[in-house]
Amino acid sequence: MVTLFFMEIIKNKRQIEGGLFDYGNVLHKFNNWTFINKIGKNKSKEYKDNLYEIIFGSGLYQVIDTNLMPLKSFYNLVTEQAGINKKRVTEKIFLDAFTGRFSRKIKRNINLVKKLKQEKYSLGLISNTNQADYEQVIKKSDVINYFDSLALSYRAGTRKPEKEFFDYAISMIGLPAEKLFFVDDNKKYVDIAEDIGFKFAVQYTPGINLENIIREKLA
Repeated sequence: MVTLFFMEIIKNKRQIEGGLFDYGNVLHKFNNWTFINKIGKNKSKEYKDNLYEIIFGSGLYQVIDTNLMPLKSFYNLVTEQAGINKKRVTEKIFLDAFTGRFSRKIKRNINLVKKLKQEKYSLGLISNTNQADYEQVIKKSDVINYFDSLALSYRAGTRKPEKEFFDYAISMIGLPAEKLFFVDDNKKYVDIAEDIGFKFAVQYTPGINLENIIREKLA
């Protein structure tokens, strides 16, 4: 009880009261080529490159990230353009492989989220994601329970790098940008967060000690 009392006092004196974390490649490793290689198994490099271009190179995935296209339509369009046999690759097989882009969780960063939450920081998730990735991956991760707000692009109808999405995430957590820090693996998004006025923004890359960097900036 006493500990909680003093934690509240400390929280009220903080210049930085919370932070926004990206999900993919910050808390959970993912690779789009995992999906391409599974769907394009036993296919040529040219076939796989074309499939990648159809989905990721063209920006088609951004359409499902903002919920402008139902997942079923996404499946139908990709299979048609890539010449995928629907009897061999059903919608379920396709979407399971798509969400299978996520591999191992980045436990050190997840533990950081848990520690910060225990220290009474307000934490929010800000993710360019579609409904399938959220329902099958993000929602099932225990780290989701440590976030006070979820800014998901498919719900917002907009995504990073749009300022509208950053504003949406800020409104969801209920703190001004100058009271927040921001973590993402994409430098472009980090730069935008700095321009918007976040207290500080960190680009996470494999190998760096994210906790040390954040602790130093919070001190």
